[in-house]
Amino acid sequence: MSSTNDKDGYAQSLIDEFENDVKESVQAELESLLKDTLDSHIPKGGHLTLMLANSQGEFPVSRDSVYRDLKWRFYLHNCSRACSVNFDHATEGANDLKRALTFYLLPENSHIHGIKSYRSTMKYAGSFALIEKYVFIENHLTATPESLQMISTRLINAALDKARDYDTPYNYTSLFYIIKLWLSLSAHELIPAALRINVPLNKVALPERRADLYEKLRATISTWVSFSEEDLGHMMEYALFWIEKATPKLAALEPVIEKVNRDGKGGKISRRHPDTKLQASFEVKVEGKTIMQATRRNDRPDWIRYIWKADWAQALDHVRNAVFIMIALITGARASELAPLSISDITNDRADGSGEYWIRIVRWKTAGDPNYNGELEHLPLPRFIAESVIAYDKLRNIGRKTHRHWLFQSNKVGSATELKAVTPGILESVLRQLREFLPIERIHTHRFRKTIAEILITQDERNIDLIRALFGHKTFQMTLKYIARNPSMVRCVALSLEQSYTHELQEIIQAIRMGAYSGLAASRIYEQITAKPKDFQGKKIQISLLEYVTNLLIGGHPLFIKRTAVGTYCVTAEHFKQDNLPPCIQGRDFGGELPHPDPTNCHYDCRKIVVLEKAKTALEENVKFFQRILNNPKATLPAATCHEIRAKIESYQYHLANLSLSNLHHHNPDFADHLAANDLQPNRILAVNLND
Repeated sequence: MSSTNDKDGYAQSLIDEFENDVKESVQAELESLLKDTLDSHIPKGGHLTLMLANSQGEFPVSRDSVYRDLKWRFYLHNCSRACSVNFDHATEGANDLKRALTFYLLPENSHIHGIKSYRSTMKYAGSFALIEKYVFIENHLTATPESLQMISTRLINAALDKARDYDTPYNYTSLFYIIKLWLSLSAHELIPAALRINVPLNKVALPERRADLYEKLRATISTWVSFSEEDLGHMMEYALFWIEKATPKLAALEPVIEKVNRDGKGGKISRRHPDTKLQASFEVKVEGKTIMQATRRNDRPDWIRYIWKADWAQALDHVRNAVFIMIALITGARASELAPLSISDITNDRADGSGEYWIRIVRWKTAGDPNYNGELEHLPLPRFIAESVIAYDKLRNIGRKTHRHWLFQSNKVGSATELKAVTPGILESVLRQLREFLPIERIHTHRFRKTIAEILITQDERNIDLIRALFGHKTFQMTLKYIARNPSMVRCVALSLEQSYTHELQEIIQAIRMGAYSGLAASRIYEQITAKPKDFQGKKIQISLLEYVTNLLIGGHPLFIKRTAVGTYCVTAEHFKQDNLPPCIQGRDFGGELPHPDPTNCHYDCRKIVVLEKAKTALEENVKFFQRILNNPKATLPAATCHEIRAKIESYQYHLANLSLSNLHHHNPDFADHLAANDLQPNRILAVNLND
């Protein structure tokens, strides 16, 4: 009993962790949505009010469009299909207002939400239709200066309330976003006076509104979205540039910096005459890009200062960011676990560094417990990443009398003071810089820990090279064994799998319990349901699945559940080899990779197929279709083809017979007793049977 309770407790802790992840993800999105980044009042790429004052709107907004055009066309990098924003609203003055707002939704001008692509421009600009509906049309207003003066705080809040109560969660959050942009641009006078409204943002983003947005965001945002292949490409290019190419060249500055510090004055450099040799010694170029230099300042006619510390700190922060990308991707650790990392948390099995590397993290319970000091976990760390961390630590301590402690603390002046403790907020500097330098939207810590998990689930061949690069493994199977040694990643993958497969498994289980089914895998699942029916009810299904997935990962097994047709699934957790491939992939060469089924080529004679009652109509139509081919007197088919068609018909008829027979199983106590009497192992829901 104790063992069962322990397992249920562990599975429940996984569910609690998932719930905590959802809250963390939604909170990060909410903060992005509410954040006003216009505090500096300095436009990023253009000040629309000034630009319109000096022209008639004829300045370009893209390669082929100017501001005054009725359509702005954008052509995407490496993409032949264009995207565009139309200005064809019927409400008077609406197109002028939409142009002004869309101008600040362009990636080059964006201030809010970190827009990085014209696809996002098009998506957010589409939200203007919600302003037209809920602010103008619903209140019988236009977008003329006279009407805009009538828009009050009460009217804006009423419009948002109506969208909240009568529209979709997505439209509600989208309306808030575009209204927030309008209010911010008005407050900072970045759009023409005739288009502004006098509604304070803090009178709209009230605590009650924040609570509403939180709930709606939770309903609209997929909190388990990983970084895309393109996103990963940008991150890896950035990380490898700073780790492999920049770090060695920056490290070569050590004697220069040490000498400057020995000369006194806290590293300050003053000269009466230009010192070209000094300037050259501080200059670091990588691939034609200057990443470090000493900048000359002529503060007085007879005195020259050379400024170098700001450039040095910025370069160090880039290397830090690169290290963060690698560790965040590879460990599956959460923000609260990454923030307090230091160089002392990286260890090696052997004193000479020839053993395996490990990273020590402190894991906290999802529910706050003041008497709980955290639980230590040592996670395996690939040698390349461990050595990158060590190289960065040496680099950031060049010229320093005391070593910096926290790994992800900023190196910039004013940020380098030693902290006695850290919070996840220390990572904000990293994330802010990554958002600035990478063309990736929604960069949040939780997305890093989902990405490797998603690759492992989908076994996406396009990202196998990334897996190899990060883990240093030749095959996918080696990576699975590596993951089994990382409890944090096991949890992360288990939670991702649970999210990916719970709906499908619940549909399969419900259909098998209540209706007809066919296939060896379906029969095995039915046996498990009959043996332990309580484990397949309500939330218990979720706990059982999490336990099952965790056992598979620790054992180095893959999991594959995929809908192949209406009412038909491929369900397996088997390691396939060349001599036991399922019919859908027989004859294919997988090299050293782990073979997995191809649901687009499903065969009804496969031992892994689950056929549910929904498939009955399709099976009957398949029989009729292929029977007509065989019975066609005008068609002369080769003997081998006729044999193949007859085999297909037999497999369809076999499942049709089972689907009719299976309905009797639920009304036959003797049959149920027979299944319950089978030798089934408790607490290993599906695991044994799906591997058979």
